[in-house]
Amino acid sequence: GKVAIITGVLGAKNLRQRCEGFKAGVAGSGLEVLTEQTDNGDRAKGLALAENLMTANPDLVGFFADNAIAGPAVAQALIGRAQQGKVKLISFDTTPALLGYVHDGVAQRLVAQKPDKMGELGVELLVRKLKGETLPPVVDTGVVVVTEAP
Repeated sequence: GKVAIITGVLGAKNLRQRCEGFKAGVAGSGLEVLTEQTDNGDRAKGLALAENLMTANPDLVGFFADNAIAGPAVAQALIGRAQQGKVKLISFDTTPALLGYVHDGVAQRLVAQKPDKMGELGVELLVRKLKGETLPPVVDTGVVVVTEAP
């Protein structure tokens, strides 16, 4: 099936990496990434993009939203078009709104960061740097895939 990506601010390295990771993850799966469009961090624009993509591609089977602004925008578009559950949504972040969309079946997966681990490792790496230690070029703090909301 055909999928679309809604991203936030162009040039943001973390969002680029999320989109590239999604594309790598679907490679060879039979899913075709039709387009990647930016909402520039504007929820209203994200909503309009999602609606326009569904209009132009009635055979669209899913969206990947790479941030907590795009996810709710796509969810609202799905609800507005009565496509929740029919057109799948995977979003990044676990805001209360996004968790509600998982609970209601509008979003099927959320990628949850681990901010506590980010803080812990940030302090640990700072201390190591102050001690003159060589730090790794990349530190993975991990994620959790959320499929159910409390």
